Amino acid sequence: MATISQNLTLFVSSSRDPIVSLNPGPEANQYCANASVAAQDGSRIYPADGTTISFSGDGVTILSAKSTLEIKGANGTPSNESAFQGCIFAKQEVSGTPGSLNVTVTTPGGEIAEDIIDI
Repeated sequence: MATISQNLTLFVSSSRDPIVSLNPGPEANQYCANASVAAQDGSRIYPADGTTISFSGDGVTILSAKSTLEIKGANGTPSNESAFQGCIFAKQEVSGTPGSLNVTVTTPGGEIAEDIIDI
């Protein structure tokens, strides 16, 4: 008689109380948004599938091909279970003239969080 055993990783997420912070990334003209949501115990966790992270700007040109990222669980359990990080490249439309880069996180539950950074 053979016994088969498997280990499964279960990853649970949420759409409640999103927060996002937008900061310069490690590369030139790179900006990264870190988004998380509230777990039942109050800790911060990776947002649920279907959460979108949209970047827009005023006086800013977005250089990345996509200005909206969507969280999809097709890749399995995230490497950082406490937050999602999405990065884009952007620059001032007119060199020397400050602009602002905005990020908006929208969860499948319709909750929204925003942040802005001057560049």
